[in-house]
Amino acid sequence: MFCHFTISCQYPCTFCKVINNMKLIIKLFCVTLFSLFCLTNTANAKIPLAAYGNTPNTSLMTISPSGKFIGFRKTSADKDVYMVFSLKENKVVASVDVGDSKPSKAYFVSDKQVILVVGKYQQTHGFYGSSPQHSTYALGFNLSTNKIYRLLIPGEGIYDNQWGLGDISGISADGDFVYMPAYVGGVLSGEWEGVDKDLMKTRLTGSRKPRSFIKGTENTRDYFMDGNDNVLARTSYDNEKNIYTIQSNINDSWIDIYQEANEISFSIKGITPDKKHLVLGRYIDKKNKANLAIPVDGSAIMPNRSSSQPTQELPTTEDNNLTYYTMSLIDGSISDKPIFSNNNASIESVIVDVNRIVYGVKYSGFLPSYKFFDERITERVTQLTKSFANTAIHLKDWTADWKNILVFIEGQESSGEYVIVNKKNELNVVSTGRPAIPYTSVHPISVLKYTAQDGMKIPALITKPKSWNGKTKLPTIMLPHDGPESYDSIGFDWMAQYFAEQGYLVIQPQFRGSAGFGTKHRDAGYGELGKKMQSDLTQALAAMVRKGVADPDRVCIVGGNYGGYAALAAGAFNPDLYQCIVAFNGVSDLEMMVSKKKQKLGDDNWVLNYWDKVAGNNKDKTILLEEISPINHTANFTAPVLLIHSENDSTVPFKQSSEMHGALQEKNKESILITLDKDDHYLNLSETRVQVLTEISQFLKEHI
Repeated sequence: MFCHFTISCQYPCTFCKVINNMKLIIKLFCVTLFSLFCLTNTANAKIPLAAYGNTPNTSLMTISPSGKFIGFRKTSADKDVYMVFSLKENKVVASVDVGDSKPSKAYFVSDKQVILVVGKYQQTHGFYGSSPQHSTYALGFNLSTNKIYRLLIPGEGIYDNQWGLGDISGISADGDFVYMPAYVGGVLSGEWEGVDKDLMKTRLTGSRKPRSFIKGTENTRDYFMDGNDNVLARTSYDNEKNIYTIQSNINDSWIDIYQEANEISFSIKGITPDKKHLVLGRYIDKKNKANLAIPVDGSAIMPNRSSSQPTQELPTTEDNNLTYYTMSLIDGSISDKPIFSNNNASIESVIVDVNRIVYGVKYSGFLPSYKFFDERITERVTQLTKSFANTAIHLKDWTADWKNILVFIEGQESSGEYVIVNKKNELNVVSTGRPAIPYTSVHPISVLKYTAQDGMKIPALITKPKSWNGKTKLPTIMLPHDGPESYDSIGFDWMAQYFAEQGYLVIQPQFRGSAGFGTKHRDAGYGELGKKMQSDLTQALAAMVRKGVADPDRVCIVGGNYGGYAALAAGAFNPDLYQCIVAFNGVSDLEMMVSKKKQKLGDDNWVLNYWDKVAGNNKDKTILLEEISPINHTANFTAPVLLIHSENDSTVPFKQSSEMHGALQEKNKESILITLDKDDHYLNLSETRVQVLTEISQFLKEHI
């Protein structure tokens, strides 16, 4: 364990440890900075429920290109402030109240400027139709004047009805300007005639009107730059001809290097560090492989299945998966093999900077791992990830020379800290996300691998209370994740850790159909909704009962979203296993859910296609959905049910819980319905999380 010291706030912020062969030194960075984050907590004090329910009040942590400053968003009940802290001067040098804007991204573009990107849903009109869209815009934060400015303002030559005004293509070499794609023109709001998508050059101080840097057309979609004021490539899509085109800027002329008909089969993530290639991301299905045809000589033609022209197809991998390739900016040729391929894990995200330079990828799994174009960075980050037991290292930001890396650590050895790793491999802790929960109070997390009924190996996360004596059987919480195509990872799971703090064993099975463990594991869930996906939970519980850890007579299943469906399905199809059932924002009627999605999205939509795969193709979908919907099997329930649902849930309608509650009551089953009136589907508010934990805690005490 770390040896730790305390400071005035009583939080164990200071650590010292020699880790493996890295000789990492973890130390307190400064008392002043910690005074911004720390709360009083004595070593043996009881940790309050709110410490788990409250969302971390520090986010969007980033480091300046020189490594001299860090920026972060700090929220409280009545304030939302973005602050910049000088690591050298040991003080806050700039701060601004961002009000209700709630920025979702932050970038240091220089030691003088920060960009904040704000995203929200709003109604749009005109050529987009009239519907709520996710809209973004960007704010420039000048650290010298301590003021923020809107970077692109609709109506000032900028077309009104567009939602991508927070998109950034690059930063000028001197750090004073930002390049942003935007539709310009249009006489009045809603008029599309004469509107083109240009690349705008905007002064970060907001003191001058933005000007067009590169003229586009109404078909232009995006621009890619090199970080030195040069535009390398742009994309376009012709709606009338259904042609997608990539152009490269070669000797100041736009040259077509790639074209594709009909649906766009990939997305462009950015530019390689050598500025010679685009990085493409594509989900490939071997059974339905697209014909991406371009001549070998690089001159663009349209794909034609009967064409006699020599063509190049984007290569496929053994399994259906999201894969990445490079495309030459000279001739549009695509790499023969995927980059960053990993047989043991899927790619979770791409590591990219504000200039859209792609440095590497982050892999999925219980603990994240990384791969970079630069093997030196790969080795350094890999050594760091191996230095903590059952603790996740999340790469957040880095200086321009990569000598200083900002990471967020969480898991068995941390409830959540931001740490700067310098070139000497010294770890400087700069803030904590949950100051009331020291690392000594984090409950141990382990991995269980068990065998399902059909012999398939299934992984699970197990969280045991620190107070367990290793002998007595523990009351148990089965906690299936949402999705279902998602997964749990080792970190600080606020709900699992709270349950463990109350003395419960927590089981989190990564049932077939879960993402994060390879495509075979994911695809094994297709056709098994309400079947083997459900029995995988049963076998996880049986494995812990056999180990003498779980008490089979004191088990409750708790889940949200798909996890809520799994909890209710357990009550319907495995009524003898659980003594209580909790579903928050859960699905009870699959037929209703699919019908609502069809009304909203239409018949031909990837969401519905996904549910078709999960539900299976062996019989009429309506009959199948009826058979596996818990609302149609309320007579089977024997355990009491707690239903919790957000009234404003736009993902899973409130009716999914209210009608389930009514159906249970009709059968004289014990059911409680709690309405959340201030949050959405994802329980983002601290107040709501505290309420949910309070209601579940009381319910558990009464029944197990």
